Amino acid sequence: MFAQQVHIVISFMILVEGAVVIACGYLAAYLRWLVSGYLWRADGSALVGIILFLMFVNSFMIGRMGLYSDRRPGSLFNLAWRLAVVVTVDFAALFVALFALKYDDIGRLFLLIYAALLYVSLFVARALLDVYMDRRARRGFNRRQVLVVGSDERAQAMVQALGQQRSWGHEVVGCLKPDPHAANACYDVPDLGVVADFDAVVRSHSVDEVVFVLPRDGNLAPMIEECRRLGLSYRVVPSMYDPQDPMPLSVERIQGIPTLSWNAVRINASGLFYKTVVDYLVGIVGFCLFVLVYPFVALAIKWDSPGPVLFRQPRVGQNRRIFQMYKFRSMYVDAEARKAELRQGNLMGGKDGQMFKLEHDPRITRVGAFLRRTSLDELPQFMNVLRREMSVVGTRPPTLDEVERYEDWHYRRMSMKPGITGLWQISGRNKINDFDEVVRLDLQYIDNWRFLDDLFIIWKTLFVVLRRKGAL
Repeated sequence: MFAQQVHIVISFMILVEGAVVIACGYLAAYLRWLVSGYLWRADGSALVGIILFLMFVNSFMIGRMGLYSDRRPGSLFNLAWRLAVVVTVDFAALFVALFALKYDDIGRLFLLIYAALLYVSLFVARALLDVYMDRRARRGFNRRQVLVVGSDERAQAMVQALGQQRSWGHEVVGCLKPDPHAANACYDVPDLGVVADFDAVVRSHSVDEVVFVLPRDGNLAPMIEECRRLGLSYRVVPSMYDPQDPMPLSVERIQGIPTLSWNAVRINASGLFYKTVVDYLVGIVGFCLFVLVYPFVALAIKWDSPGPVLFRQPRVGQNRRIFQMYKFRSMYVDAEARKAELRQGNLMGGKDGQMFKLEHDPRITRVGAFLRRTSLDELPQFMNVLRREMSVVGTRPPTLDEVERYEDWHYRRMSMKPGITGLWQISGRNKINDFDEVVRLDLQYIDNWRFLDDLFIIWKTLFVVLRRKGAL
């Protein structure tokens, strides 16, 4: 029933906002006519086309900004900010479309009036709609009485979640505790007894829906059977749900079979698509740069010290996939052999540290020092990006011996594809000597991933490289 109510409310919102776009379009055209005496030299169908275009883009952007969800937008300031982003993108897309179609007869004054009217009208319509629905819910219109079975932290989170969408007609009539000695964590929600009283409570109270939030799912069967006998809708919060978990559970169907899934990375299908597109676009540009500088870098490396131009090293990728990572060789050929004797001076935890870093590494060649300072040694990694072994932005790719020294909580950083750059690289990697801090930055990136953050990291990486801090 929750999903049905959400669908009804969202459909109503879409209709109202569509009407607002239409009304604002014709009102803007009328105001433009009052000011200048004419609208534009194009035929009248142009106005209809603009309105239809904005209806589509506006609805899409409102959805992207989370305003078609089952959660209130919060404060009026939050609503105003989100709608400002929506209208800005609406008219930016319209400008691009008009330019592509070579519509140069549309007046700028009309577009400015339209944008201002649309922003104010959407804000007022949304605010009034929230007030209207909240009042109707408080008066009992379409209010659904919900019984929460459970009293722990998860039950409290459910009560709060229902309260956040109270304007859609949900009211918690009370909570049932698992046992008499359990504390009632639902605070201001009435304590209606214990789970053993379930049959009596649902028969003596007005209940439309039951939400089970119990620590164990094994004793649900009798209560579910009672709900079915009485025709009550019910919902089960799985016992493995943790409200503090940054990676929430989700319900997915595999060929019609419902499953509970927990994703190690906060990324959805659309986000993965955008990230892949950026990987290919930036990867192609980076690979072209690699091809351009290869002859010059190769000559310099060969002139400076004997050995191959490219350095290949096994690295551990996403979910422990082993791949060969490429770099321009910046060290002498016996660098790996000398690693053991130099471990005592390791800045990242001494000889037993997971990562290996020296203040003045004697294994680095003269040309290698320049390549590292300018980050040119990283250019071959764009081959790994195009081969889908790495991403442009991600976590730092660990070596095999580094993984052997991992603590349990370190492994989760490998749940995402490693990247050429990332939070660690733009946070001043040369100044970080604590491996745990490196892991925390990687986990922060994983737990809070957003596509815009990837673009920001790429942008900041360019400035870091230009300042020659070797942080690509």
